[in-house]
Amino acid sequence: MAGLSRGLAASSHTWSFAVSADMPFFSFDAARELLPKAERMVRAVVPVAEGRCEPLAALYHKETAHVFSAAMAAGERSLRRAAAALPALDVPVRAGACFFNVNTPAALRLARGRAANLVRRVPLVSIVAPASGTGKTTFVEKLLPLLTSRGVRVGVVKSDAHGIVLNDGTKDSGRFRAAGASSVAVVAPAGFWLYERTQEKLSLEVAAARMTDVDLVLIETRSHGVFPALSLWRELEEPLLDERVAALFSSCHERQAEGILQLDLEAMEDAAHLVLFLMGREEGFDLRRIAWDGGHSGKGGA
Repeated sequence: MAGLSRGLAASSHTWSFAVSADMPFFSFDAARELLPKAERMVRAVVPVAEGRCEPLAALYHKETAHVFSAAMAAGERSLRRAAAALPALDVPVRAGACFFNVNTPAALRLARGRAANLVRRVPLVSIVAPASGTGKTTFVEKLLPLLTSRGVRVGVVKSDAHGIVLNDGTKDSGRFRAAGASSVAVVAPAGFWLYERTQEKLSLEVAAARMTDVDLVLIETRSHGVFPALSLWRELEEPLLDERVAALFSSCHERQAEGILQLDLEAMEDAAHLVLFLMGREEGFDLRRIAWDGGHSGKGGA
């Protein structure tokens, strides 16, 4: 708040736009929506996203500088409370990722995951777990229709340590492979599959990159997932919480992991909103479902 007060006092303009440095996905398109709303009797134009005021991304009149300095002199440290005393105009805006705050370690994990996908041709989200029997396949199976119903074309890559058996070798494709073909494709009216022989196991990221006509690739693997990953835990072994993990879905509510967003293992709607955020979508999700400020419960923020 001290920086805001000094900046407004030093500004040569009647109105100034202030935005917090902890909003890495902020778009100034949101600021353009506020400019026409600046009126003579108003001293602040504040966006309201999903019912939540955002004074850290708002338009302020130069005269408000002394209001903030007086609030600090009185011991007030909350910009939200200090701004509430101003003659302000609240302007409803779309939320999306624009107002996502990175002010906790949990929020930083989410932001890093989204940032990684923003520079990829096709976004990737891994589903990982420390032990078999956790339910990775079931989790992906439940997640797929929630994403496809939102218009997301999803590819899935699965890691398998046991080898691939497509048929018993009596089909034409099996005979080709047995005869030494390095690559075999079978094309049908409604789709195709491609088998390629490799000298060593292909990396999951490379396999995902070979998929076409998809908006997102989910990677199901035991523990070698590509960042960002959703970690599943059903109290089998210890949960995976390394730096690749963006959030934890757990069946244990008594044990809370520090510094990471923790959601219920069965909270599939929350999972869908989280994946949309991590894959880089601008809208179609509700940040309140995944904790606006990256909290532990996944419900709301300060």
